[in-house]
This record gives sequence, structure tokens and C-alpha cells, in this order.
Amino acid sequence: MTDDQLANALYGSVTEHDVEPPREQAQQAPADSDELARRMYQPDDPGAHVGEDRLDKVYGSVQRQIETAAVEQLGLEPDVARQASTEWAQVFRENEISTDEAATLSTIAAGLVGGSVQPDPIAWRNAARAELVSEYGANSEAALAAAKAFVAKDRALAEFLDEHGLGDHPAVVRTIARRAWTLKKAGKL
Repeated sequence: MTDDQLANALYGSVTEHDVEPPREQAQQAPADSDELARRMYQPDDPGAHVGEDRLDKVYGSVQRQIETAAVEQLGLEPDVARQASTEWAQVFRENEISTDEAATLSTIAAGLVGGSVQPDPIAWRNAARAELVSEYGANSEAALAAAKAFVAKDRALAEFLDEHGLGDHPAVVRTIARRAWTLKKAGKL
């Protein structure tokens, strides 16, 4: 039995009259990756990311962590802590920071702001550079430059990082460099 005979036996015979001609579809300009991401992850309804508990559906656990640290370590009122955690969740979402990275950054920030972690800029810079070399190889300096350009575009972020000594921490540098490198490769930084 030939392949054609086997196919006819399994699927039946198909003639040109059995096949429907393709329908014409309206031509749409292809959306760029940012537009596709916006459609997927940022619905038109600004409340779409918020669950019944008023926490972000993706960053809720990070929000709880921020709230707890803000109340217990910094002495903020729960409502103020909730507002701060909501703002940070929005920052993480806008910059496409993973929940794991967001949790790490929140822990580091809470420790520095609360005083339980003491900044060590020289050691942190050396560790950050070593991580960039490990991740980006010959492009490590370009990744660092992209990270600096990313921070320079956001005055509030730059001031926060500078005020609390976070700008040298290896995890902070790595996270910002990853986002900045993605933007640079896409021609958006």
C-alpha cells in the first residue's frame, strides 16, 4: 500500500472541489513587542491587576512583605504601608521586574531603610561588576552604562537609590541592568 492509498483509506479522498479557497483577511500592521505586551499585561481597566484583597494579583506576596516591613521596621501606619506597597507593585509591573527579583529588592530596601543592613559600597560595587561580567561578558560595561542611563531617566528612582545607598547593591544593579539591557537591545534606551 502506498502513502497516498493509506492516506485515502484513513482520511478519505480530497479533491480540489472539497477544499475551500482561503478567505481574504483584513491586513493589519503588525504590532510591536511593547504593544503586544501592553495588550497582554496591561488591560485598559487600571483595576484589572487588583484582587478582592486590594493587592496586585501578581505582586501581592511582595506587597505583603513590603507592608509588614514598613509597619514593623519603619513604624508606618498600615494604610500608609499599603499605599507604599501598591506604588512599588506598580513600579515593578511597569518595569517588568519578576516577583522573585521584586521580593529580593524589597528585602534589601527594607533592611537598608530600617537600618538592619549596613551599606558597603566598595564591596557591593566589586560584586556588582563581577556579576555583570559573569552575565554579560564583554558587554558588561555596556550593560552597566545602560543601567546608568535607565536610572538617569527616572529622577525619583535615582534619588531613592542614592538616598538609601541601594544603587551599588549587586542585586539592584543586576536587576536594573537586565531591564536596561532589554530596552537597549530593543532600541528603546
